[in-house]
Amino acid sequence: MVAVKNFRVDSFVASLAIKAPCKVVTNTNLTLSGEQSVNGTAVTAGDRVLVKDQTDPIENGIYNVETSAWARAADFDGNRDVVRGTLVTIPATTGQDFFYQVTSSDPITIGTSAITFLLTNDPNVSHPITQLEITSGLTAGDITDSFEPGDVRRYGAVLDNSTDDHDAFQDAIDSGHKVWIPYTATGCRINSTLTLRSGLSMVGESLAMALNYHGVAATYLFDADEALITEGIHLDNFGIAPGVTGTNGIKFIECRAIHIPRLLIDGSSGGNKFAIGILVDDDGASAPQIGSAWNRFGFIITRYCTDAHIRLDTQGALPWANRQLVEYHYPEGGGIGMDVVSGATNDIRCDPQTCTTGVHLAADADNNVIRGFEEGCTNSITIDANAVQNEIRGNWDFATATDNGSETRWFTQDQVRSFAITDGSLRFEQTSGNVSVQIPTGFTGNMNFLVTDNQGTPVATQVLSFVGGVADPYITGANVRATAFFEVPSYTAAQLGDVANAVNTSDNKRAGVVVRDSDSNRLKIATGAADASTWIDVEAGTNVITPS
Repeated sequence: MVAVKNFRVDSFVASLAIKAPCKVVTNTNLTLSGEQSVNGTAVTAGDRVLVKDQTDPIENGIYNVETSAWARAADFDGNRDVVRGTLVTIPATTGQDFFYQVTSSDPITIGTSAITFLLTNDPNVSHPITQLEITSGLTAGDITDSFEPGDVRRYGAVLDNSTDDHDAFQDAIDSGHKVWIPYTATGCRINSTLTLRSGLSMVGESLAMALNYHGVAATYLFDADEALITEGIHLDNFGIAPGVTGTNGIKFIECRAIHIPRLLIDGSSGGNKFAIGILVDDDGASAPQIGSAWNRFGFIITRYCTDAHIRLDTQGALPWANRQLVEYHYPEGGGIGMDVVSGATNDIRCDPQTCTTGVHLAADADNNVIRGFEEGCTNSITIDANAVQNEIRGNWDFATATDNGSETRWFTQDQVRSFAITDGSLRFEQTSGNVSVQIPTGFTGNMNFLVTDNQGTPVATQVLSFVGGVADPYITGANVRATAFFEVPSYTAAQLGDVANAVNTSDNKRAGVVVRDSDSNRLKIATGAADASTWIDVEAGTNVITPS
């Protein structure tokens, strides 16, 4: 029996293709020493362990557990023991065993080469062609039946970032099955546009698995058929990247019920960049043009797009042709982070970093809610004329905001900031808006800004000391949602009623001046021409005091 065991485990010929089983496979970096728990399984001296997740992949391989330092197994310690494609089996507790395949390039030198493994299928177990695949036009000759339906390798994907895997991916998309994209360190190469279909579910093993697009400039890696309404697409947990500059990522046109929980669009600061990361559109030349709506984008990271990271252009013919939910978008580097060209009632969380413009709301962008904060953008937010009733919430650099829209509502998350006294007037450091309060000339005191959260609940008060004597004492701003109020001077009713009193001089009593009647503890405002003004109770509209 000893000779047989040595032949099976130690022989070059018998174990190069398929290794003897290991008790367990790792799922994280280990200290390769002593008896311990591996992936939830206790291992003791003599057990074989497939080590595949070391921080230094040179350490990966098959080991025998020892009470001290582990040793490489005899069938995985020499340069003739392993090649690209070698399989290692892990017995399953129930059901089919697991097979891991070596994906490193030949030649492999133990102790020098980085060794990587990929979970694969037992090549002795076949998965015959399915009726869905037959319906899509595939034949048994088009598939490799050792892979399960939907796995892109079943349809011929090589995943080496050199071979064009377009046809394999398109066959997987058209197969009708859930598409599975396994991880490879190199990613894969796609040379032309992949067409999306209704009901597609495409899931990757890792966000680090990149689909590198080497298509023609201005084309998209993924695109929908403009002649159809595409519904119910689910894309999750993989990345896309430009193989050449000037291409685009994903175009959803006439699409409804799109769901992207996680996606990485990964351009390079010094290399290739997409022009547009994601476009949601409803204006195809041959499309029904009823709108793209009810789409949900979860955790989306976009890096280095030259035009727009995400562009929403969804002003469809029907009233529901809007309503995009962006739960979290992190655009970084260049272009417009979130570009709302048209569309209404979109709910967007966007934290742009170092973009040319963080958020842009164009003329047809109405009734949208934008949440988030920006850092390092040239322009934090730009709002075009005729963009109506949008809400901006969060922390933005008001000094770089441009608001030409109508009735834009600004909410700050923690404080009203970026204000200064300029040319004798108190102004916010973004585009000025309407006069909101007039301060009496010569007034000295504190002005308070009451800051509210998104529900209107007060959360903080910012106090600004104000020195009187300015020539043009008006407060202006860009519709920042904060309530300004004064510590106004107090006078008795007798003082307010005495025309000779100093409070009733022309400088102090021009229209709009506010004081407090200390007898009634009510606010009074001056109306009319200077010296002839009357004090009106602003809280009740009565109790008029006319100096005599």
